[in-house]
Amino acid sequence: MDLQARRVFYKIAIAFRDGVFDIKTVSQIVENVRHMQRYLTDMEAKELLEIPFNVLKNDVHLKNDTTWVKDNSSYFSDNICVKEKEFEELWRRKFKVGDFNLPDITKLCEFIKNDFNKYGRNDYLLRNIEVTLRNGVEINESSDFNQSGEVFWQHMKTILNNYECIKNS
Repeated sequence: MDLQARRVFYKIAIAFRDGVFDIKTVSQIVENVRHMQRYLTDMEAKELLEIPFNVLKNDVHLKNDTTWVKDNSSYFSDNICVKEKEFEELWRRKFKVGDFNLPDITKLCEFIKNDFNKYGRNDYLLRNIEVTLRNGVEINESSDFNQSGEVFWQHMKTILNNYECIKNS
């Protein structure tokens, strides 16, 4: 991770530490992984994407399933452009026909997170996750998301410390 990427992710980590975060902060992680991908190792990207993956899996629901699918179907389908034919056909078809939901986006995030070099180096795939977090979801009433800032801060601090970024913060 180069210094500029560290500075960007440090700002997000501080928002978690200080309790001034929301779902858009999580979307910013994806956005910045997308913008800074050439400066991140696979392991750094995997660990950074663990937060959005965890939030998608545990803390949110779609604001409006029908509208979200209708509004994003074509855009999401067009963003599926990878060299692996089976992967591309499966996901493009799912999105094109509108046969997808939040667990599918969560699964896509997991694919990217677990094999960043193969899937995450594609700027477009990450956009589907980013847009979903930024515009399509809201926090579940039963979620402890708003009390998880310290956990997210510690997770990001560990990533940044492992790469000698933050010293004694």
